[in-house]
Amino acid sequence: MSHMAPASTAIYNDRTSLELLDYDLTWDEDEVAWYTEWSQESRITGREDLFAVRALVVPMAKKPAATILVQYSEDGSTVAQESDPIDTYDDELVNHVPELPVNPDGYYRMKITNYSGYNELYSLDMGFIHK
Repeated sequence: MSHMAPASTAIYNDRTSLELLDYDLTWDEDEVAWYTEWSQESRITGREDLFAVRALVVPMAKKPAATILVQYSEDGSTVAQESDPIDTYDDELVNHVPELPVNPDGYYRMKITNYSGYNELYSLDMGFIHK
């Protein structure tokens, strides 16, 4: 009888289906997370009083398909505030983020972690909404 140690392999790929989203993404090896660029949001009607994230996930995706944290900055360079983690599922489209300010002069970005796989998250948006 012979015994052999288990073998495993790993593949590193510079591309991800997250590149299909409408955001430029940066990979942070230390944080093991994708970051969108800092951007400002605007009020459309002037009545928007809540920040929200919308994620569209394919049916039967891993649960959660990804975890999103929204970061807020007053100047677009340092994180002043971060949302609670938002797990994305195929049955929840809009997630309210009440812990972040609604500030058209501030900057926001998304930190995407626990991304489950290719093409499971096919749209991701953030912005101000009216309750």
